[in-house]
Amino acid sequence: MGYKRRTKAVLIAEQVLEAIKSGKYDFDGKLPSVRAQAKRFGVSDKTVRNAYDMLERGGYLCKRSGVGTSLAQQRVSA
Repeated sequence: MGYKRRTKAVLIAEQVLEAIKSGKYDFDGKLPSVRAQAKRFGVSDKTVRNAYDMLERGGYLCKRSGVGTSLAQQRVSA
């Protein structure tokens, strides 16, 4: 992803991006919640939010309040 410092959030973002690219997540579905991912990776909710924010800024995710996080189809399918 081009980040010099490999924080936990960067490592999680890289793993989620790999899962996206490998087709683990469907375009019509949502990604796991921040809380579920935090439990899976053994980190705080804030760390996962930071990872999701990185992926959103990169154009891979679309976060909507009250709805959840889903794939940004135009970026992944391009």
